[in-house]
Amino acid sequence: MAGDEIEINIFCTKNECRAKIETVSVKKENMMLTSSEKIFCPSCNEDVTEYREITGRSESRDEELNTLPASDYMNL
Repeated sequence: MAGDEIEINIFCTKNECRAKIETVSVKKENMMLTSSEKIFCPSCNEDVTEYREITGRSESRDEELNTLPASDYMNL
């Protein structure tokens, strides 16, 4: 089934880089977001630990935060 696959972005873990290295499609039951594997980062020009995130996650998180009511706790 086509609906059983999820796209995962793979990024460089270096804070100064965080370059998107590739996007892969995996079945939901085979999905693994934690990894200790090394992958070559063309921006850093070295092998780095990969960081995985579901495609659209950060956009979804930002959209959710924008729908929350404004909080007044910072003005205390």
